[in-house]
Amino acid sequence: MRLLTGGRADKKVVLLTATPVNNTIWDFYYQVLLMTKGREDAYSAYGIPSLKSFFTGVSKGNQEFYDLIEHSMVRRSRRDVRRRQEQGEAVIIGGQEIRFPKRKLHRVEYSLTDQFGDFYQGLVGRIESLRLVAYNLERYKVDADATEVNKREALTGIFKTNFLKRLESSVHALSSSIANQRRFQERFYEQFRQGRLLDAGTNRKIEQVLRLAAAEDDSESSGKQEGKQDKLLESLPEVKALEYDVSRMEKDIQEDLNALKWMEAAIKDLLVSRGTGGEQDAKVAAIKQSLVERAAQQGHRKAIIFSYYHDTAEYIYRALVNDPAFMVAMNLTPERVAFLSGSSSGETRSNVVRRFAPHSNRRSEDDDQMYQRLLDEPIDLLISTDVLSEGQNLQDAGYLLNADLHWNPVRMIQRAGRIDRLGSQFEELEISNVFPEEGLEDVLGLVERLQIRIAQNLHLYRETKSAPRAEILEV
Repeated sequence: MRLLTGGRADKKVVLLTATPVNNTIWDFYYQVLLMTKGREDAYSAYGIPSLKSFFTGVSKGNQEFYDLIEHSMVRRSRRDVRRRQEQGEAVIIGGQEIRFPKRKLHRVEYSLTDQFGDFYQGLVGRIESLRLVAYNLERYKVDADATEVNKREALTGIFKTNFLKRLESSVHALSSSIANQRRFQERFYEQFRQGRLLDAGTNRKIEQVLRLAAAEDDSESSGKQEGKQDKLLESLPEVKALEYDVSRMEKDIQEDLNALKWMEAAIKDLLVSRGTGGEQDAKVAAIKQSLVERAAQQGHRKAIIFSYYHDTAEYIYRALVNDPAFMVAMNLTPERVAFLSGSSSGETRSNVVRRFAPHSNRRSEDDDQMYQRLLDEPIDLLISTDVLSEGQNLQDAGYLLNADLHWNPVRMIQRAGRIDRLGSQFEELEISNVFPEEGLEDVLGLVERLQIRIAQNLHLYRETKSAPRAEILEV
C-alpha cells in the first residue's frame, strides 16, 4: 500500500492474479483496497458506498458479488477464449494459435475395510474415543464456562479429524502423527503430575503446542517439532489443583495414552507385514493399476502423483520403485522416478522439474547441448507433495493422480493446473482422484465439504475467471 500511495499520484498499476478468491471473498476485498488505495467509497458512483459493508453483505448472501466485479476486473478466462473460438475467431499468442486441452476425469477406488478389517474399525473407534485433555482443559474446571468448553471441543474435533484424514491418505502418514501425539501426551502428563497446567493467559501458547503436535508441516523435521513442544510445555505455569477435577483428568490422560500406544503398536505390526513394494496395500495397488492403464491407453508414461502428506508421498515413491513388476509394466528404471517434498532443496526441485518437463521449462539461455542433456536424463514419473502445486510448468505430462484429497479445493484446482496449461501437447488430459472407502468418508464428510466449497467459489467467481471446477471431484 505504501508503494501505491507514495510517489506520483497518477501512477498506473496492473494487478495480476490467478486466484482472486482463495479462501473467502475477503481475499478479494483487500485486493480491491489496493486498487482504490484504501478508499472505502471508491465505488460509490456504482451504488457501493462502502466496500467493507458491501463485502459483509456478500458474505451473508445479501449482496451480489458480480455488482463489483464488472467494475473492477478485466476477465480473460478459458471460457472467454473458448467462446471466441466457437464463434470462429483464432486466438493467437506468440504467433501460434492456442487451444486448451480437455479434461477426462477418473475415480480410483479402494476399500479400507476390506484391506484392514477389524484393524480399521479399531483405529477409528479409538480415534473417536480420544479425550485429548490438553486440548480442552476448560472441560475439567470446577466452574467450567460452557461456551469455552464447546469452543475447545471444536478444536478437539479438528485434531481427531486430522488423524482420520491421515488414515485416508496412508497408514504411514497416520503412523507419524500418532507417534508424535503419544510423545506429546506423555510429556504433557509429566508436566501435569508436577502441577503444571494451562491458565487463561497461556491459551495461545498451548494452541501453538497443539499445532506443532499435529506435525503436518511438510518441511519441518519431527525432531525440531519435538524440541519446540518440550520448550513450550516446560514453560506452562503452575495452577491451583483445586480449580480442576484432577482425578478425572488423570483418568482421561491415561486412557488416551493407552489408546495411542495400541494404535502405534497395531500400525507397526501392519507395516512390518507389508512388503517393500506395498504388495498388501490396496490403495497403492489401485494407484499402480491406474498408472499402468493410463500409460497403455495414452501411449505416454509421463505422469505426476500429488499427496498432501510427505509421509504418504515418500511411501508411494518407495512402493513404486521397489516393485519390479510395476517398473517393467511402465518401462521405467529407478532413475526415471523422482520424489519431491518441502524438504527438497530449491536446486533439487529445479533440476527434477526440468528433467520431468524439459520442453515446458526450456530456458532461453539453454543451448541445444544443454537441452539434449535434459532429454537424455528424463524423469517420467514424479511423486510430490504440494510443494509443486503452484507456479510450475509440468505440461509435458498428460496424466495427474491425486493420491489423497486436499482440505482446500483451490489447491486441488492448482494441482490440475500444473498440466492443464497452454503449450500442452495433449488434446485430452487425464486426472484421477483416489477416493476413500465409504466407511471413512461417512466420518470425514471430506468430499462433500470440498464440493460445497467449490460450489461456493463457483457462485462467487461466476464469469470472473477460469472458475474452480466442481467436476474435479465429481467422477
